[in-house]
Amino acid sequence: MLVDFSYEVSGLDITLYNLSTDYTDCEWKVIHEGQEIDVSTDCEKFDFAATAPGFYTITLKISEDVDGVIEESIKGIEIYLVDAEGPTLMYSIIKQVELIYPGMAEDNWEAIERYKIKWQTILFPALNETLDPDLGDEFMHDESKWPYFWNTLIAQLIARDIFLDIQGQLSGVQPGTQKGGGPIKKITTGPVDTEWHSHANMMDAIFKPDGLLDELDKRICAMGAIIDISFSWCKAKPFFPIKITPDTDVKTVNKLLKYGASYILTTFYN
Repeated sequence: MLVDFSYEVSGLDITLYNLSTDYTDCEWKVIHEGQEIDVSTDCEKFDFAATAPGFYTITLKISEDVDGVIEESIKGIEIYLVDAEGPTLMYSIIKQVELIYPGMAEDNWEAIERYKIKWQTILFPALNETLDPDLGDEFMHDESKWPYFWNTLIAQLIARDIFLDIQGQLSGVQPGTQKGGGPIKKITTGPVDTEWHSHANMMDAIFKPDGLLDELDKRICAMGAIIDISFSWCKAKPFFPIKITPDTDVKTVNKLLKYGASYILTTFYN
């Protein structure tokens, strides 16, 4: 059983074509601003017309009855639909998660969506303290209304949550027992696919000192310091307490670059 699809976009309209094999049932689902807004069981293709610009998560789940056991597989995309032709330069939160650790988003759409809603809810009051006028509550889960820097921070936090779920699973903890979590089906890290030969190797790569989780925590704490947010796992002193604006002097920028903040600066200025 293999789940796959292709799609075509024209403005606010998108058509998705099912390329899956060896399945008996399927379900397309559309999520916007944290709400399920459309469902279809037409397996051949799915036509969806958005009523407003924004980020839309579209998933295809296929299933098959194998000796009385229902097996499922799911694939999804998150896409920014606009009322115009041509691509957008803005990456969605889920796309950023995929760019942080290639392969993480492929089989973890449902968990990532839950974590995205969690962090949007937690950070929304802090975001509104920086905006004038405030965003209305109806935009809490509409990432297209959030500043790009904040969406990038949320992507980092989601990746951290996924790693903690993996730690729980490989340590024998029931998947999803982390607050807001759920089963994690697959993880691929690094610039290329990595085949894990044992749970011990995977745990070591992620959780060893200066491993993947430590690196992620450094980014999160540095970004939080820029917007005056301190997370419980960050050190007492923020990594980069200097606030960055387009008017920041070159000396300060060079100082931050010296300490490894090029990713943060690039993200912020985008």
